[in-house]
Amino acid sequence: MGSSASGLRRELTFDIISFNFSTFQRWSFLVHHLSSDRVESMARNGQAIVVDVRESSEYRAGHIPRSRHIPLSQLVHRLKEVSKSHTVIVVCQSGSRSARACELLSQAGYTKVFNLSGGMANWKGPVER
Repeated sequence: MGSSASGLRRELTFDIISFNFSTFQRWSFLVHHLSSDRVESMARNGQAIVVDVRESSEYRAGHIPRSRHIPLSQLVHRLKEVSKSHTVIVVCQSGSRSARACELLSQAGYTKVFNLSGGMANWKGPVER
């Protein structure tokens, strides 16, 4: 039993590593990034809806003007607040949470979804408090 149990453990470990790797690959292929300058132009001209998925304290500390605050933990339950017919730009502090949010939106049928490259840490435009 000892050798078959250790073989099973190796198989399970391999499956978990494979799943995580394939999930990471899928995110990197589906998430499209936009520069801070491009996002600022699109937001200013009404060409996109900006969704900020950071926590409330982060959002209050400073956010892109006219952005909608929907924390990542609430996004799945609040999808109706974001129109599928509009271009959606997702923002967080560094670009990681927003990349996950882009993946969720894509899986929910949103087709024009973009991530602010580098997040608010890379944002060069105006900030509202």
